Amino acid sequence: MSKLREIIRRVIKEERNQIIEDNEKSKFVIYTNPNNSTSRAYLTWGTDDARDVMKDSKEYPGSYRILHQGRDTEEGARNFARKHFSNYSFGF
Repeated sequence: MSKLREIIRRVIKEERNQIIEDNEKSKFVIYTNPNNSTSRAYLTWGTDDARDVMKDSKEYPGSYRILHQGRDTEEGARNFARKHFSNYSFGF
C-alpha cells in the first residue's frame, strides 16, 4: 500500500508542476511580414522562439515587422493579440 501511495504522490506532484509550468509567463512577440498583402499576423510565445524572431528582425532588416513584444501566459498573449490587433488575423 505504501508503494501505491508513493506513486500517487509522485503523479500528483508531476501534474501540479505541469500546471504551474503551463501558467508561467514567458516572452512573446507579435509580428507580421512587411511585404504581406494580407492581414495576417503571427504570435510566437516562449523565450527561445521570441528571441529568434527578434534576432532575425535585427539581423535581416525588413524580414519581420514587430508589432508588439511582452511577457504573459500563452493564453494571455493570445487575448492581448485579439484585443489590441483585431485588424489582423491570427491562426489560433
